[in-house]
Amino acid sequence: MEAFQFIALLQQKLVAFDSYLRAISAFGYSYHFLLIAGLLYWSGYKYLGARLAIGTEISTTVFGACRQFFASPRPYWLYPELYNGMSEKAFGMPSGHTQNAVVLWGLLASTLKSRWLWALALFMIFSTAISRLYLGVHFPSHILVGISFGTIILFLFISLEKPFLTYLNAKTFWKRCLIVLVACSLPLMITLLFREIFNWGAGNGALFPYSKMAKFTGLFCGIGLGLLFAPAFGKPSLRLFFTQALPGAFSVSLLYKLLPYLPQPEDLPTLYYLFRWLEAFLVAFWGAGLWPMTYQRLLGKHR
Repeated sequence: MEAFQFIALLQQKLVAFDSYLRAISAFGYSYHFLLIAGLLYWSGYKYLGARLAIGTEISTTVFGACRQFFASPRPYWLYPELYNGMSEKAFGMPSGHTQNAVVLWGLLASTLKSRWLWALALFMIFSTAISRLYLGVHFPSHILVGISFGTIILFLFISLEKPFLTYLNAKTFWKRCLIVLVACSLPLMITLLFREIFNWGAGNGALFPYSKMAKFTGLFCGIGLGLLFAPAFGKPSLRLFFTQALPGAFSVSLLYKLLPYLPQPEDLPTLYYLFRWLEAFLVAFWGAGLWPMTYQRLLGKHR
């Protein structure tokens, strides 16, 4: 059976699950994963929230970089009859939704060490993969590569996390900041090296091919640096959820909505990418570092 025939078959057989599959797909964007990580982080689950945010950003910048080199079209681009209400502008290899699902749900289950969570993780990964096929935005090959890359990232994250933190903690504070900024920028720097210097790959098909990478690299840098500046939290509690997490989510959302009105000089690509990086960095640095610092100054004495 050809890949497009398999997708068409899924679209016929899974109509009864249409609402569920659309909801799972809509939930699977990196922004929603970062919001979940932020709510956990601000509620006092600092390690878990930080882990999920960093894992999501690693995965997102990696699949963003991959799309500069794998010019693989979406199914509905080639077969318009497979269009199922979902549009995507960039190439589809690998499936970012699926890759992120493997990393986020895998990190959640590995952190909390629960068999039930592992079962839930597998179910969510499977549901995400099927939803992307059903919507006609990915071929099975995109899904398989997304699962493979996500598994590799998850394994490397779990294996290298402690050695990296040990290495980082041995440095002075400002050296830690420099190391984090360089590490968070590596996917973008490597992509630019191979695309612009060695002219590898065909780009991702977008008018501004590095726009999303600049944005997510800014988020990555902001989260990484913000974690270094963040104060110690209290124990997880409903109080923290209502006084720090909910206001934190609101402030980040508000800042995110306001920042797109910053100048966007699209006729100057380098400056355009810089603004994209900067606005994302500001949002992430506020959420990961400045908001917890502000909260501690305002309410810390009364906790």
